[in-house]
Formats: sequence, C-alpha cells, structure tokens
Amino acid sequence: MILDYMPGCDLAYHLNKKQVFDENEAKFFIAEIILAIEYIHSLDVIYRDLKPENILIDQEGHCRLADFGLAKENIGEKEFAKSFCGSPAYLPPEMLHSKGVGKAADIYQIGAVLYEFLVGFPPYYTENIKELYNSIKSAKLQIPRYISKEGKDLLNQLLNKRPEKRIDLQRLKQHEFFNGIDWAALHAKQVEPPVHLKGEAEEGDAVEDDEQKFLMQAESKFRDRDYTTDNMLQNRLKKFTFIAG
Repeated sequence: MILDYMPGCDLAYHLNKKQVFDENEAKFFIAEIILAIEYIHSLDVIYRDLKPENILIDQEGHCRLADFGLAKENIGEKEFAKSFCGSPAYLPPEMLHSKGVGKAADIYQIGAVLYEFLVGFPPYYTENIKELYNSIKSAKLQIPRYISKEGKDLLNQLLNKRPEKRIDLQRLKQHEFFNGIDWAALHAKQVEPPVHLKGEAEEGDAVEDDEQKFLMQAESKFRDRDYTTDNMLQNRLKKFTFIAG
C-alpha cells in the first residue's frame, strides 16, 4: 500500500506530549475519527484496531486512519468477525467473551480512544493483562470528576459492555457532547484543527526529528517492554514456519 506522508506524527505522540487533551481538542479529533469509521462502515468494513498510534495527522492537522491489517470486509449489520485480535487495552468486551464482533466493536474503541484523550490512558488500563481483561468484561467504568456531564454520558454510552445497547453512529453524531460541531464543514475539512504544522514543515524536519527523539528516548507506557536496543538485532524469524490453510 502506498500512503500519503503524514508529517504530523500520530496522536499517541501528541497525547504523550500533552498528557491529556482538553475537551475541545478531543471533540475535534474524535469527531473526525467518527467520520472515518462511518465511511468504512458504509462499505461493510470494520476496523478493529482503533488506538492513538493508528491515527495519523496530516500537514493541515486533520486525522487519517492507518494500519488496516486487522480490518474485516463484508461485515454488515448482522454479520460478525470471529477472530480474536487487536490491542489489549482497546478490546471490546464481546471479543473477550468470544462472541464475535460487529460494527459495535468499533464504536467501543471510539469510546476507549476518547477516554484516553481525556484521561491520559485507556479505560481499565493496567499492565496485568488478566486483570485488564477481567475489568473490561465486568468492572464498572470509572470516569474522573473533571470531565463534563456531556462527556461522561457519552463515554458511558460508547463503552457500554453490551454491544446491542451501545450508541450507534447516527445517534452518536447527535449527542450533546458534539453541540457546535458542523459535521458537513468537518467532512469538508473546513473546521480549523487544533494541531498546526504548516510552519514547522516549512522549517525542515523539526517535526520528524522531534518524533524520532520521542520514539528513541521517551519510555511510553504502551510500548513493548522487551523491545530494547539489544534485541533489535535478534533474528526473531529463525524458526518461523508457515502452512497455508
């Protein structure tokens, strides 16, 4: 696949710099993500791997979804994908219950990403995978007091553990959290993004250099713990075999 160059890095990078987004910033980013998910759902495709690392920022400051490796085609309103896949902290409860996932799984992940934008980490996050999965399946969602009433209500509807009770995209766009959003203008990229890169791009490689420093020096809580400089040189594919099914 050949993709446009995205000089604005990904949203994990910007979130790491700011720790959290304010609600206006989070509203803009999540609204553009909603439009992207709405489009791919119209094609009967589910994404299944929504997380800040997969949301890139173009030169104008707009969002682009990347990495469709886990996307699944031909998933209508009554079809479900059976594979267990995705990033642990963003998995919907129905996947952990091995019930198969449909379009509602992407809605849950929109909620998980919005939660991370506003709180600084995904819902239920812990480094203990077993505890994380148990919490996703059964724990009560904890939302900080500083989040607005509208934000809390939206998060509860997005992160509903029962996919059939989860808010759908049409009602989502009409939620009062998005009051003031002109969806047509947003779709036409006529809404000013909170990330501005034009000047930085003209100055050279400042953004790219900054991202490299982040990747090489900053210890992100979501990076693989064993992925150190030493084992980058190891050949992990020595004993790899593949049998076509």
